[in-house]
Amino acid sequence: MIYNDQEIRNNAPGELARTIGKQFILLALSMDNDRLAESEESFDEEHKSVFINLIELRMQTLPNDQEKKLIRDENNKTVGVLGLCISILKVEGDLHLNDYEAIKQIITIMAEELKSAGVGQKSIFGAVNSHNNLDEKINTFSIFAEKIPKITQ
Repeated sequence: MIYNDQEIRNNAPGELARTIGKQFILLALSMDNDRLAESEESFDEEHKSVFINLIELRMQTLPNDQEKKLIRDENNKTVGVLGLCISILKVEGDLHLNDYEAIKQIITIMAEELKSAGVGQKSIFGAVNSHNNLDEKINTFSIFAEKIPKITQ
């Protein structure tokens, strides 16, 4: 099922990307610039520490330890701010229940919304994906989004 792009922007996926994007920009000020420049892996690891804080911030309004753990587990399987948004939507919004084309459309719009919020390309997609073209990046994230989140004890 293909959705109307404007509906995606106005509903949960677009709003989530805008909110996370703005929060990321504020919390990114605390990142260690030296570590960001060391390597692609250290760049992504430094971002993960900010993502943990973003998850904590999100769970303050609706605390749910099982959801928080599941979002963290899913986020550990991916990189970038877009990966965090996908992890949240997989757990809170059953993103993985959509077909591949709809997931790809949703992810593309979320990436655009993150960029509009001021998040840089490398932070959106993660450093390890920075050498791929846009279609490869979107495909990589779409494949991740299709996988059912696994509840671990």
